Amino acid sequence: MKNIVAALAGFLLCASAFAEAPELRQKLPTEWRHMERIGEGATGSLEMARIGWGDKLYGSLKESRYGSYIKNLDPENFLSCSVFYKEIVGADEFYWQIAYPETKYPFPNRPAAVIGLYYKKDGHLVFFGYCLSDFCVTVVAQHTEDMGLQYRANTFQIIKGRNGAKGVVFYENFTGLNDDMTFKATMKGAVYGGSDAEYYLLDTCITEDFRLNGRNSISIKCSDFLWDERYPLRYSLQNAFDGDPATSYVENTEDDLMRITFRRLNNIRTNLKTTFAIINGYAANKDLYAANNRIRKCGIENNEDTPFMAEIDDNIMSHQIKTINRPEDAYTGLFVFVVTDIYKGSKYNDTCIAELNFYDNMKKIWLFGDIK
Repeated sequence: MKNIVAALAGFLLCASAFAEAPELRQKLPTEWRHMERIGEGATGSLEMARIGWGDKLYGSLKESRYGSYIKNLDPENFLSCSVFYKEIVGADEFYWQIAYPETKYPFPNRPAAVIGLYYKKDGHLVFFGYCLSDFCVTVVAQHTEDMGLQYRANTFQIIKGRNGAKGVVFYENFTGLNDDMTFKATMKGAVYGGSDAEYYLLDTCITEDFRLNGRNSISIKCSDFLWDERYPLRYSLQNAFDGDPATSYVENTEDDLMRITFRRLNNIRTNLKTTFAIINGYAANKDLYAANNRIRKCGIENNEDTPFMAEIDDNIMSHQIKTINRPEDAYTGLFVFVVTDIYKGSKYNDTCIAELNFYDNMKKIWLFGDIK
């Protein structure tokens, strides 16, 4: 009988983990494989309290305007719908609190979540901040006073090196909705979404009084991406920095070209040279690589100056490292990675980047993960 009970308990545990995995994969696509479940509700919070956890996620949410989008927001209800996880990246420890509250504007068949991230530094837990996943809010449309619905698929990404984490990227991914919860923004017959990001390097940004406010971070903004209606982050910007060539950032723009703007990317220039690494196209396999557009020419643009370009070889599904020589010092602290020409895909009009990285000449490291 004990064996039967044990087997049943094991089956239920596996079934629960299996049901959980698809949801985590959608909300934290670069992290879910590395996360270990600690517990849920009061039980999970007790385990977290052993390492100095306090529910800063609830307090931060309640003080923000987004607290008004959650029904019955009180500490007990919020804790009861929270699940806790641990993630180890080399010598670094991260902890996740993911709450699934009832919201004011639920999206059909897509549970909204508030994701909180904690980082263990010098024996203390630093609350990194939170993001809204599969969360619908009202926003004022640009150049109007009209309120409209916006779908948020925000996420975190831990940039991983050989010995530990290099930093954390916070992404705001969004697209417009009609009143009936259908998607509003379309291009080339498909939904498009916007993406803004802030990259916080652990060795310079994280202190006990850290706030997710964009200060001391590298700001990133990209051209609109292809928004998958079932899996919003399938083609979004985080794929370019995840270290996995099988995933890609895929644009959804009118001319099939793209721009990625970086602010405060201060240490990538030396002697008028900038070095970057790229895995071109949709590099999951040869068929998808050939079917989609690849980059032929790309480079760095400062403000409105003529970009300094590099030629990218085709049919290479591994890193290509390029150094751009600039004839004069046009450095302003703002870099725009631009794509100006492409190799056409055999089936799709989508231009893809599997991986993109920049070399920090001061620290002598690659910023978005290590390259062999």
